[in-house]
Amino acid sequence: GTTVDAVPISYAAVNAASSTQVSAILPSNTPNGDGTLVLSFNNQPSAAFNVKVVEHSFGLYTLNSAGSGPAVMTDADYNVNFLTQSMKPGQVIILWGTGLGAVTGNEFQGPLPGDLPYDVKVYVGGKLANVLYRGRSGCCSGLDQIVVEIPQGVDGCYVPLVVSVDGVVSNFTTISVAANGGACSAQGFVTSQELQDARTRDSLRLGTIFLSHLSFKFSIPGLGDITFGTDSGSADFHKYDFNQLIRSQGTSGFSSIGSCSVFVYQGDDPQNTDPIVGTGLDAGNFIGLTGPNGPKQLTKQATGAYSARLGGGSPFGGDPLYLDPGPYTATGTGVTDVKAFTAQLSLPAAVTWSNQDTISDIDRSKDLLITWEGGDPSTYVTIYGASSIEVPKPAGAGFLCLERADKHQFSIPSVVLSALPATGASAEGIPLGFMLVGNTTTPARFPAEGLDVGLFFGSSLSGKGVNFKE
Repeated sequence: GTTVDAVPISYAAVNAASSTQVSAILPSNTPNGDGTLVLSFNNQPSAAFNVKVVEHSFGLYTLNSAGSGPAVMTDADYNVNFLTQSMKPGQVIILWGTGLGAVTGNEFQGPLPGDLPYDVKVYVGGKLANVLYRGRSGCCSGLDQIVVEIPQGVDGCYVPLVVSVDGVVSNFTTISVAANGGACSAQGFVTSQELQDARTRDSLRLGTIFLSHLSFKFSIPGLGDITFGTDSGSADFHKYDFNQLIRSQGTSGFSSIGSCSVFVYQGDDPQNTDPIVGTGLDAGNFIGLTGPNGPKQLTKQATGAYSARLGGGSPFGGDPLYLDPGPYTATGTGVTDVKAFTAQLSLPAAVTWSNQDTISDIDRSKDLLITWEGGDPSTYVTIYGASSIEVPKPAGAGFLCLERADKHQFSIPSVVLSALPATGASAEGIPLGFMLVGNTTTPARFPAEGLDVGLFFGSSLSGKGVNFKE
């Protein structure tokens, strides 16, 4: 029953192939709840679209303009944070976003800065940061700033960063932190010197080879518990210009050690997809693989992309599993982009998720303790989970946590779990939530002409279906 006028900001062409885009601010006096949005142009109204208005929906701006990966973040002098321009522990930084909440005053008259009375928490690498300001910027209506001090004890190129406003969680992003500033280091994946070199030549040619074992247990109504395993391998060879590199979600694909990251997805496949894609580098028609159970091949799917199912793959039968602990050798035949190479990796015995049987229905408002046994101390334990919905359309969110194997336990924070939707069910009644726990090796480096960095690593995960509760 209430009608308000939005505050127009801009009206511009998006690109030559589409029509125009209008940007506007939702006024602070808009009532919360379900409503409709209508755009009127030259007194001609559009069709009405359904909208939902809530008290808080803070979103951090990111360098890839897609809400994931490195956040748009500056120091007090407005220098932007990126891989070779890291922030330091204890440094004051400014986070930029929108959707913090309502302000008092007339937004048509211009910006309305001032510290807002909201409970804002900022987590950097899982540690709580000291918040100094939360409110509108002084430059622009609708543009929010949160000023914080980086906690001590965080370090890395892709340190997770998330904001909670009165318990409502923002998108998960990353920040680059190094003790002395400058170039960061991505824990065994890319060194600070390699990042500095990439900036000098404006490119990084990266090759990764990854072996994955997965064992999974789930329940089917009428059939009971089903357990199956699958082994797979993949290899990717891509070139990133420096602008792509600093905007990508990360050359490692991992959270910082001792912390978690969250990603969202559309459809039924819970994969974290990076919107920044490099240029594929041809490494031949296939990548050869030899291990304790004989030879295999990773076949070419596209330029720079190779993959294969190595064993298992069906709960009702299939090929024998392939990936056992032991030594593996990957070889490339060599072509124009990437010359012949040999990469070697030793897969250790997998860890055992020791409290798996006690975890079934998960309260997203509480921390969740995960414990494990065994594990080579040089490896990392990966904790991976996801929760999906089918209605109104398939979508979901997942998390990835990383801890040293010799810690033997990790507590998943509630701020991570609450970022997932309550688990839905498939048409067959199967809950669309799961968790996996296992270990991932430290990358083994390999040289290859045509690559600046070559990495060979693997993981072994086991898990089951779970229900993330409302």
